[in-house]
Amino acid sequence: MKLSKLLITLALCLFAPLTISANGHNSPGPSERQGDMLEAKIARLQADLQGGAYGLVDEVLLQQDGKTVFHFRFDRDYDGIVAGQELVDGPFVYNNPKWHPYYDGTELHTLQSVTKSVTSVLIGILEYREAIPSAAEARLLDLVSDKYTTANRDANFEALTLEHVLEMRTSLEWDETSDYSPGSTNDAVILEQETDDWVQYVLNKPLEGKPGTSYEYNSGASQLLSAIIRKASGQQAAEFAEGALFAPLGIEDYYWKTSPVGESDTLGGLYLKSTDLIKFCELMSSGGMYGGERLLSGDYVRRSLRYATTFEDHSWSRGYGYQWWLGDHASDSDTAFSGSGYGGQHPTCWPATNTALVIFSWNLPDVLGVDESVARTGASREIRRRIHEEILPLLGE
Repeated sequence: MKLSKLLITLALCLFAPLTISANGHNSPGPSERQGDMLEAKIARLQADLQGGAYGLVDEVLLQQDGKTVFHFRFDRDYDGIVAGQELVDGPFVYNNPKWHPYYDGTELHTLQSVTKSVTSVLIGILEYREAIPSAAEARLLDLVSDKYTTANRDANFEALTLEHVLEMRTSLEWDETSDYSPGSTNDAVILEQETDDWVQYVLNKPLEGKPGTSYEYNSGASQLLSAIIRKASGQQAAEFAEGALFAPLGIEDYYWKTSPVGESDTLGGLYLKSTDLIKFCELMSSGGMYGGERLLSGDYVRRSLRYATTFEDHSWSRGYGYQWWLGDHASDSDTAFSGSGYGGQHPTCWPATNTALVIFSWNLPDVLGVDESVARTGASREIRRRIHEEILPLLGE
């Protein structure tokens, strides 16, 4: 049964007579047993999360049909966890509790690369408003300010489209395979963030092949979207989002980091509340509608959630679209879609059952000493598996 039906059933059970068994003893009816099983499964998951079975999980929020099934928030003592470590103040210092995982004592949690998925929605809004051409037709160099130079400009660079950027199929030279630790000498993201102008840093990269021929995860490409939004809207991405996206979604509180030159950090700088992030599941699952208002076209949503790349051996995702991860091995679903952020930030949407999940974590083995076996996406995948296999069947038909 759906969640709304289940809540009504559970309420009625408080006043309904018990079923009498053949031996004369009172026994619970089917609805009561299902409610008891659901309560037990949720309680067991909560205890495991609280006890650290999945590392430093901060929040888990599950909704179905727009109603909250449960929302756990765990108060982790991050000041105590990092005691004895050198704390440097700054927005990109991951062991400073002022900045991560929550922003300055608020309920705003770092999203890290889930920021990319939100930024993709902003691009869709611009396309819907006809402020930019369709992503497949829009040439990257036409979309960014003339102030940027391209030292390695050639025919392939001229052929780069916005769609190539969104799909992570630019063929730009990029190595993003380290642990993102400060001081890394071979990670392009760390090197990018050591410069002032991140967009220019990315545009200085040469192409290693023809755009659109191969997938390579590239956070720098996602930063190019900030320059596209600024030229098309006349505003920084954060300012444009406030009016064009956050206001229609009822999002009043957010924080968005910036680069040294004041560009919105569209590769990983957004902070939101879990109860606001989960709204993106409804927006995308409804084809770009929210609260009766169309924010982006159904066609853009379809392209966003279309498999531009498929993965054969990925640990939890089956493919990639427009800055969204597609499919979910944990639920054996091809239609699920999600965001993914460093440290374990995962909004996951299952449109078929109108179910949405947000997991906020801060599982950093290199900074906070979390065991590798529960860090990265592994813990989030196991949480998703348990919810899908143990809890959702008790909410469904």
